[in-house]
Amino acid sequence: MGFDFNWYNCFSLHNFLRPVFDRKVVAVLPDGTQHMRNSLGVTVTLKPGAGSIPGEIDHLLKDRASWEEHYKWQLQWDPKRVEEAKVRIGPNMKVYGSNGCETLRQEERELPLGLHCGSLLGNIRNVVGMENLCYLEADDPKLLTEIINTAADLCFRCAQHVLESGIQFDFGHFWEDICFKSGPLVRPQMFAEMVGPHYRRITNLLREHGVDIVSVDCDGLLIFVMLM
Repeated sequence: MGFDFNWYNCFSLHNFLRPVFDRKVVAVLPDGTQHMRNSLGVTVTLKPGAGSIPGEIDHLLKDRASWEEHYKWQLQWDPKRVEEAKVRIGPNMKVYGSNGCETLRQEERELPLGLHCGSLLGNIRNVVGMENLCYLEADDPKLLTEIINTAADLCFRCAQHVLESGIQFDFGHFWEDICFKSGPLVRPQMFAEMVGPHYRRITNLLREHGVDIVSVDCDGLLIFVMLM
């Protein structure tokens, strides 16, 4: 099922790293290419005039020590993650904790209203890198499970805070981007075991609050999603 972001509103929460890392140039090559640490703590290559996805050079999250020092504390629940999020209503942006919440409560609206429930694995993939994610599953599944559980619990609590406010959403939406046209980037069994329970927990929460339409942007062909 496809959605055109031009004809609906989706409320996005601060349900991942907060605060993010400061962008920092760590090296400049003779041709002008920059090695930059981005907001996720990933060092990437930025070539002059290039418009494609930057190549990844290094990842700050490598093991349990770096997880606990740099990332775990950035994934803890705080009501400000919702209260300070901005609500998009057409071309306008309003802070949820100010008057954005009341705007969302309005029953008469012209566009469907969605709640962006976050990412339970895709954002983690962005932080550790695709190759490292695969190694982490094999080398330290306990750590990977803890990272997924922490990120997923944060997404749940953010969604719970909004849903319990009485706002009626028309659909829930997730972002993952862990598939491509030939199949998934991770083992379906791994996803089912480590991520699946969290999806059930959040989708059950949505249904409890009258939201029975849920979509996932996985970047994969529908046939593979159905097989998973």
